[in-house]
Amino acid sequence: MDQAPPEKDSTRRSKRLNHMGTTLLAEARTMRGRSADALFRAASMSFEEALQLTPDMAEALVGLGCTRLAMASRATDARERDELLKAARQVLLRAEDLWGKAAAYNLACACALEGDHEGCRTWLERAKVEGHLPPAAQVRADPDLAAVRREPWFTELLGS
Repeated sequence: MDQAPPEKDSTRRSKRLNHMGTTLLAEARTMRGRSADALFRAASMSFEEALQLTPDMAEALVGLGCTRLAMASRATDARERDELLKAARQVLLRAEDLWGKAAAYNLACACALEGDHEGCRTWLERAKVEGHLPPAAQVRADPDLAAVRREPWFTELLGS
């Protein structure tokens, strides 16, 4: 019986872990309380393990960044929130460097959560130019962007 080379096994495993992280993140977003917290932590660990096997896996970097953004949005401790936002931004910037257009929208969300309105605008404009801006209704409803929703440039960017 032929066995796959070890690098192919690790690639397959990292893809499975990324998929598991994506699934856990989606499920966590539908829940509240400790159950959601546990799923966010599990998603984070799954993405981190995938990245240990395949450090340049942009999809896992984006997933980890989104998980950290979601965790930051839920954090009650200001220091923990700031650390999660900083960590999210780091992995999202890495994903953007590796994959281009992969993380611009999520970086806009990170900037908005950090209070960096100009950074948010820059990343949203980039996502729009690159064709990776979600539908306007989704962007308007995104709680991560609440801090910039009333900015004139936000309305202009999305159209009326």
